[in-house]
This record gives sequence, structure tokens and C-alpha cells, in this order.
Amino acid sequence: MTTTHLNHWQGQSGQWQRLTSPLRPHQDDIDLFARALSGHTGPCLLFGVTPELVPLAKPLIAVDNNTGMIHKLWQDSPGGGHVVLADWLHLPFAPHTFDRAMGDGCLTLFQYPQQYATLFDQLLRALRPHARVALRLFIRPDTAETPEAACEAAFTRKIGNFHAFKWRLAMAMVGSVGPANQTNIKVASIRDTFNQLLPDRAALAHASGWPLADINTIDVYRDAIASYSFPTLSQMRDCIPASLKINDVLYGRYELAACCPIIVMEYCP
Repeated sequence: MTTTHLNHWQGQSGQWQRLTSPLRPHQDDIDLFARALSGHTGPCLLFGVTPELVPLAKPLIAVDNNTGMIHKLWQDSPGGGHVVLADWLHLPFAPHTFDRAMGDGCLTLFQYPQQYATLFDQLLRALRPHARVALRLFIRPDTAETPEAACEAAFTRKIGNFHAFKWRLAMAMVGSVGPANQTNIKVASIRDTFNQLLPDRAALAHASGWPLADINTIDVYRDAIASYSFPTLSQMRDCIPASLKINDVLYGRYELAACCPIIVMEYCP
């Protein structure tokens, strides 16, 4: 992650316990990650310090450059795993180090497609031939809803939790504004649009049934200089290197799971 990403996640670390799926892995995702990595037993690279994923692989090396997230979330893996403070776009590992790699939403804070390509280049350098890679993606639907429609769904209790709404609003903004191939959106603009369309948070809490404290987590986006990226699945496939063969695309059954697939790949140099 770059300094921009670091600043964003420093804010997120303070509210981690309030986050739920889809922003954090659901049990469905944990089970699917375990299934995706089964049969591969060598060293595993974890992008980030997502605590739900740490027990899934031993030995494990987690990589994050956010000291706040590391301090708050990291617990030593009993299998000899440890965490490395480093930038995902400049992985500090020798070539052919890992037999497995996984990450939860690790691409979302990068610019599509340029930074996606850089991350994949770094990852491929660190992988051994036939390594298994499992990444949970945040993918916007091919047919976008409007931000207004997402807000209407919130007020009519058609969205179960605020974090699912937050992602639906962001994806709607990407899909309905600007050119058809747009994937990137300023994080701060999500909060700005939310405040414009839903200025009365107390009314939203009453109508939706969401705790006001959850709704107020949107304020971590205030003045953020980071961007999110929400490609379609087709756009995602277009930027995956040819040497990463897609074996499967797995989906959970929780709210918004259709936008949160785990893509399973094998490195075939």
C-alpha cells in the first residue's frame, strides 16, 4: 500500500470492530478460502492482517504497511507465521518464495488497471510455479443501480446492514456516473454523496433499523485522498496476467455476496 492507502487504513483501524460483511469476511468466505487453498501446504503470503484468514495457512507471512492495523488486528500465528511491515507494490521477498497467496479485498484501494498490474507483477515474482492464489474481490454488477435507488432500498429496509449499503452506494456511483469503463472513485466522494442524498442520519437509522454508530462510520471517509476501485468481473478478468490461470470463482450466500467473489488462480509460468 502507498502512503495514501496507509492514511486511509489508519482511520479504518479505529472502527474495525464495527465492520461486518461484506467489508469483513463472512464465515462463507472463510470456508471458501480454506477450500481454495486445500492441497497446497507450502509458505503462504497474506495481503493484510485480516484476522479471519490468519488461521487458514501455516506457515504464513502477512504483509501490511499500516502499523495501526497491525497493532490492532495481528496475533502471532502458532504455526510460525509473522507479519512484515511493507508496501504491497514493493514486496520484499526473494523470487519463488510462496506456494500460496490470499487476500481479502486487497485490490480495492488500488487504481485500476495500472496499480492492479503492478501488484500482480510483484505477486508473480514471489510465487513458485503452480502456486495457488485466492483473492476476494469487490466487483460491481454489470447493470448498475443508481445512487438514489440504493438510498431508497435503505429506507425501505431492503438492505440488511449499513456496510452493505455503503458498498452498494459506492458501486452505484461508479456504475452510473462517468464513462462506461470507469472503475475508480474518490473515497471522500462517497461520504459527500451520502450526505447529499441522506442528510438526516437519525431518520435513516429509524427507517433502516441500523445503529446510528454504524451509520457514522461513513465519517472516516471525510477528506480522504484515497480512491476505491470497483471493476466488473469482466474488467477484472481482463487485467489478470495470462500466467495466472483462473480455476474457479466462488461465491458465498450472504448479503451482497454476488459482488464479493473469491477468484481462485494457479500460477502457470
